[in-house]
Amino acid sequence: MKTIITFFLSLIISLISIGQNPNDPTTYADCNSFTDTINICRNSLVDFEEFSYSNNLEPYEWYWWFQGASPDTSREQNPDSIRYDNPGLFYVKCSTMYYNKAFLNFRTSSVKCMMIRVLKYNTFDNIPISDTSICDGDEIVLDATYNQFNDNDTIEPLNINYLWTSSTASIEEIFITTPTLKVNKPGKYKVRVFTSCGSNEKEIIVKQKDCTPKILIPTAFTPNNDGLNDTYKVMVESYYKFNITIYSRWGECVYASNNPNMSWDGNYRNKEVPSGVYLVVVHVKTNNITKTFTKSISLLR
Repeated sequence: MKTIITFFLSLIISLISIGQNPNDPTTYADCNSFTDTINICRNSLVDFEEFSYSNNLEPYEWYWWFQGASPDTSREQNPDSIRYDNPGLFYVKCSTMYYNKAFLNFRTSSVKCMMIRVLKYNTFDNIPISDTSICDGDEIVLDATYNQFNDNDTIEPLNINYLWTSSTASIEEIFITTPTLKVNKPGKYKVRVFTSCGSNEKEIIVKQKDCTPKILIPTAFTPNNDGLNDTYKVMVESYYKFNITIYSRWGECVYASNNPNMSWDGNYRNKEVPSGVYLVVVHVKTNNITKTFTKSISLLR
């Protein structure tokens, strides 16, 4: 990407003797009054143009210093293809030497400084978002927010635009132009990022994830106080809400709980229930899905 910067040097004039060297360019000591700052993208090439005008001055020599660039100096009037590869805030200094037509024993110089701010990120870098997965009935947010601030810098970022599309899933709005997209189903989603530095796009694959709760429903227990399988307990993982109900063969509820850590001791209203077959019904909610499990179990005394 090419950027052209023109230096107007006719307003900042100082008299120096013949042969006097400019200030040490590594210190840029005479750049304290600069006002211009230009933002560019990383890996940019910049063309500089020096422009000065005076009836009594004739330019004959130019000195350029480019901090943080390659090359870092030039003696051309209009140096071109100055490359900035690394992010940061850098000085540019141009000193133009003139013949003073009114005083032939003196030379005049004009010094102009400015700042180049190289943004840390380009849209040609990887968009910071990865493939992911989703549970049935759930909703996730795909976030392609692009950060292009320099470290410890408060510069206003380039204007960033986003465009989301999908080839396999329906997006209600034709154009989604925010950095985030809410997704409630698997599919292939594509985001394109636009800035004045260019554009980039990335496809994100959202896979279906098996979010079925892991549950173990025993088929029998023996509440005879021998210390082995005396209580009945369902084991469940990855749940949000839990409920268990146990019915007798006549449809009477003999046990109910919403605490998976509790267990049934085989009693109902403080009395032992008889041996036989009972029906267990378990409701487990995980994310936005409720699963129901049923199983017949044997109570043996």
